Parts: sequence; C-alpha cells; structure tokens
Amino acid sequence: MDTFNLYESLKPSILGMGISALNGVLGESFHRGNSPLAIQMGFYHQNRRLELCDNHLENLFPAPSSKIAIFVHGLSSHEQLWAYPRDIETPTTRLSYGSLLLRDFDYTPLYLRFNSGLRISKNGRALSSLMDELLNAYPVEVEKIVLIGHSLGGLLTRSACHYGADSASDWVSKVAKIFYLGSPHLGTPWEDWAQDIFHNMSESEHPVSRKVGQIYESLYESRGAAIKDLRLPHLIDEDWQGDQTAAATSIPWLESAGHHFIGGTITKDVTHPIGRVVGDGLVHLSSAHGHSGFDRDKPEPGNIEKHSAAISGINHLRLAHAPRVYNHIKRWMEGSYDLSHMDAGRISHEQPTGEML
Repeated sequence: MDTFNLYESLKPSILGMGISALNGVLGESFHRGNSPLAIQMGFYHQNRRLELCDNHLENLFPAPSSKIAIFVHGLSSHEQLWAYPRDIETPTTRLSYGSLLLRDFDYTPLYLRFNSGLRISKNGRALSSLMDELLNAYPVEVEKIVLIGHSLGGLLTRSACHYGADSASDWVSKVAKIFYLGSPHLGTPWEDWAQDIFHNMSESEHPVSRKVGQIYESLYESRGAAIKDLRLPHLIDEDWQGDQTAAATSIPWLESAGHHFIGGTITKDVTHPIGRVVGDGLVHLSSAHGHSGFDRDKPEPGNIEKHSAAISGINHLRLAHAPRVYNHIKRWMEGSYDLSHMDAGRISHEQPTGEML
C-alpha cells in the first residue's frame, strides 16, 4: 500500500477545485439528486479520500502522532487553499499551516473536504460523526486535537463541537484549541446588500436594469443553503427551522478549548474606517472576532479562553495561506500570550512586516 507523505498532502487539481466551487452553490441540489458531483465528506490526501481503517492510516508518514490538526476549508473551497503560494515554498516541499504544525509541534495534519453547499448544521453533524470514526480507526490514542477553520469552515467546527458535545463524543474532550480564520461569527452583510441591490434593480424603470435585476434576483433566491446560513449565521437545525429563521445562533462556545480569532483588513491600517467596515473584503473584523465592538477590552463571548488578532493588508482567501497568519498560530500554540501585542482578550493590531516561514 502507498505511503501518504503528510508533508505533501496538498496537490493542485483544477477539476477538484472546480467541483468544490460548484458544490458551494449547487451542493444541496447535487445531494438531493444523488449526483456524482456531490462531494462526500472525508479527509483527503493528494485528492484521494483516506479510508478510515487501521491498516490505511498506518501508512501515514511521518508516523501518526498522538496530536492531530484538522483543517476545514470554507464555502466553495478545497483543501488546496491551505497551500502556500509557489513563490514562498521551499525547494523540497509545498508549505502549509499543516506541514508547519507537523514540523514545529508534531501535529499530524488532516485536511477535510466536504460539500460546502449543504446546511452548516448538516455538515456539522457529519463532521462530528467523522471525528468519531477517525479516533476509532487512528493507529494510536489521540491526546490532543486542534481545529483550524477558514471562513465557513470555522463555523462548521463550532457546529461539529456542539453536536459532538451533545452526543458526549470522546473527540470533543480532546480539542485543545480552535483557530478561526476570517470566520463570520456575526454573519456577513453581503447577503443583505446583494438582496437589496437585486431587488432595487428589478423594480427599476430602465428596462435593461429591470431585466438584469430580475434575472439576478431569481438566481439569488436559488442560492445554496450554506450561503443563506452565513447571513446571521445558522449553525444548528433549530436556527433555520420554524420561527427561528430570523435569529442568529445561540449555541455556546466549547468551554474546554481555547478559541483564537484572526481577522484581516484589505487596508494597510486596521483602524482605517474602510478597513473596519470592509474587513478582509468579505468579513468585517467584528464578525471575524466574534463580538460587536472592535476595541472592547473584555473578551466576548464570556467564559472561554479567547485571543484575537487583526492583520492588515490581507484579503479573505489569503488568511488561509499567509506566513503572518501562521506566526500568530505558532505563538498561540507555544502559549506566547505575554507579548504586548498578544495580550489575552485583547486584539492585536499587526501592521504589514516581512513574511517569515
């Protein structure tokens, strides 16, 4: 049987990325119609789904450690997003947060691929069950788990933790840290803005504008369930069923884990008014940090270990593969909270500096 080199888990695939993009928009329809294009949730290595059985996982290289890091991509995305750009890779390997956590902390990295067009709650429940399968099939006893989610992936980890805790799954108690990279914990305003724009265009007196608006409004109404879930957001079934459709999720944060939030701004100054509103281009900072006030000293939500960082001059997708982001992940993994710009419960305002591996 082939050996799976964990330093080389990420292999580019135009076809795989295209199918993942389609799943983000049409994944619910693919799933209902049993389409072969519907992605089956699993951990992938070089575009191959890993079978969760002992003799398969024993072929991981280096040997599976007792610590694992689970990477969860975002909407219409693919595990390839975690790979660093070619211009900052080493001659021997394609860098990623996973390969670096393996190198620096001996965490075995596993990359989730899933149908991102399904309800977050449905994927959350599926991920919790998959984690149960992983621990049962893993060659050694797992002692620690770190979850790293980009965008929607961060919300999916929260949903999975909720369902895992609700069913008393063993894996939940092993989660030490959760990293949220550009995850819209308070939702994203783009949903409302897009709806208003298309509606106004459809009622325009100008015939061309009206026709275009009607077409786009129709397409907007047929958008995927996960896109709708991002508006508030909705992380469990009760959030989007019945009379709860207008309310954001109220599920508690996993109290046994440390929570680490990283948001970005496209402006060079994170305090710039445009940067505060636009954020990384898709998610504004208050949503990425999980609270409504940008400069609050008291961490929210309460009763959890929470650390936040704001990185300037970075867009939404870049948060998944930027050395400056990994620098924060590495410091937090080391427990380096004593630095002035890493105070627990406060927000780090990091200006652009030289990239470090």
